[in-house]
Parts: sequence; C-alpha cells; structure tokens
Amino acid sequence: MLLGRQALDPSYSFATAVVVGLIFNIVLSGLFGLIFVFILMVTNVPTASGPVIAWGFFYGIALWLVNFCIIVPAVFPQFSPTVSVSDGR
Repeated sequence: MLLGRQALDPSYSFATAVVVGLIFNIVLSGLFGLIFVFILMVTNVPTASGPVIAWGFFYGIALWLVNFCIIVPAVFPQFSPTVSVSDGR
C-alpha cells in the first residue's frame, strides 16, 4: 500500500517490499503502543497485570474493528468486498 501498484509487479524487489512493510508495521505498533499507555495513564488503571491484560485485549479488538471496518473501506475501497464483516460475506 505504501509502495503503490508497482509493488505488485513480479519484477519489483521482494526485499524492498519486505523491509518497507516491516518498518511500517514496527512504527505503527510503537505508535499504537504509546496510545495504549497514554490511555492507561489517563484512566488510572491499576498496574497489576490482570487489568492491563484485559484493557489490552479490548484495545486490540477496538483497534482491529476501527482499522478493518472503517479505515480500510474508506481509504482502500478495492479491499471493501474482502473485509466486509457487516454484510456477512
């Protein structure tokens, strides 16, 4: 997605696609982790592992729902038929 349609060409460098994908995913993971820590700080959740694990579980589910049900269909309409959860396909 970052590299555009030319990355789908079989002659495109696989190593470049892998490196860009890894870097992008690491940056997004760090960003989402920082957002999660900020939410924990603002809500004063106890630092015991049980509540943090529960909050992390629900945060992950919410993040997935926002990404695949709202952002992907809006930004990448070509993926809409494959990620549509609401219409049962």
